[in-house]
Amino acid sequence: ADEWVWAGLRKVRNNIGSTPSEVYEPSDWEWADGSTPQTYSNWLPNQPDQRPENIDDVIYLQNQMRINHDGSWDDTFVYKTHPYACDYQGKYILSGTLKAWSDAKLACEDAGLIMAKVRTEQEVEEMLSAALYFLGPVDESLDTWHSTNW
Repeated sequence: ADEWVWAGLRKVRNNIGSTPSEVYEPSDWEWADGSTPQTYSNWLPNQPDQRPENIDDVIYLQNQMRINHDGSWDDTFVYKTHPYACDYQGKYILSGTLKAWSDAKLACEDAGLIMAKVRTEQEVEEMLSAALYFLGPVDESLDTWHSTNW
């Protein structure tokens, strides 16, 4: 089961890899519509860490943001697949189809939408409400959404 949903935030500047002790710099990140995050963030402890991973001599960094069932943020690799959230007139539509971040962005755009921006506590609550509606209830024993609903 998967407890993550892609949102539309990615790191676009200073992609050199980092450590958890480095300070999150909003100006290094960008929402899928090109806007820069302001003051709100909800990163898990020691995140974002932009941990590098070497696969077949290609270095990948954790540059894309995902959100979990508690509304907390984590950065992860572009090739990971998760359900994803699109923004429709300030409300979220979630798809249970597992896609890589760039494919999820394209799917939102193909539907005339943008990937979700989560900029306030109220938007976190809206995201969690949409996840319940589109992905089903959280399995409290696993702290994940029920994959059977996808």
